[in-house]
Amino acid sequence: MVLTRPLADALRENTTTDSNVAVGDSALGSFNGTGAFDGANTALGSIALVSETSGQENVAVGWRALESLTTGSNNTALGWRSGDDVSTGGSGVFIGSEAGFGVTTGSNIIAIGAFLSGVDSDLASLITAVTSATSPASPFPPRLLSVS
Repeated sequence: MVLTRPLADALRENTTTDSNVAVGDSALGSFNGTGAFDGANTALGSIALVSETSGQENVAVGWRALESLTTGSNNTALGWRSGDDVSTGGSGVFIGSEAGFGVTTGSNIIAIGAFLSGVDSDLASLITAVTSATSPASPFPPRLLSVS
């Protein structure tokens, strides 16, 4: 059995904002929120939103969810390492284990399932990616249900 300190370094740099929730080792650990509207972020899981320095209304649930995001707002990541490569951007949605793998910047990104992502302005490429995607993490390729 491995024991961890569940709140070690969570919100360690935050001195000026409120309405943030961080549970997990280093969750929101770099956040200092210097902007007038920074805050209202939720990080649940070790290393979730660890690099975020400013931004608002981000939700990261899962180990290393949105790990590399430094600035950005209104992003949602649910799952192990979901959106963990994204460094800047807003209004992204990452659902599933390693959703958005390899995506580093951009806004309005939708990623559902491992190794799959698309931007709202590139729907044709997203549909092509979905229908031809294979994931080394899963024997089952992701399926597109609907995009609006």
